[in-house]
Amino acid sequence: MSTEASQLDQHLWDLIRARIEAMPPNLRLSIGGAGEFDKNELLNEIDRKSEIGVLIVKIYSNYIKSFKKEASLTP
Repeated sequence: MSTEASQLDQHLWDLIRARIEAMPPNLRLSIGGAGEFDKNELLNEIDRKSEIGVLIVKIYSNYIKSFKKEASLTP
């Protein structure tokens, strides 16, 4: 586990993992030069808290935070 992975809250890891588990089985995600990952590979990367796992959690975390910002802007 990287230092960066240990800095992320466990609840965030659990939340992102649950979101990916709820997605369709044919889910595929392309991550720049790292390649393309299917749902099971994404879950494995998250479980291992690998460099790719950290990136996945950060991407989804930013995505979730963007909804919070939008919600606070609406009257």
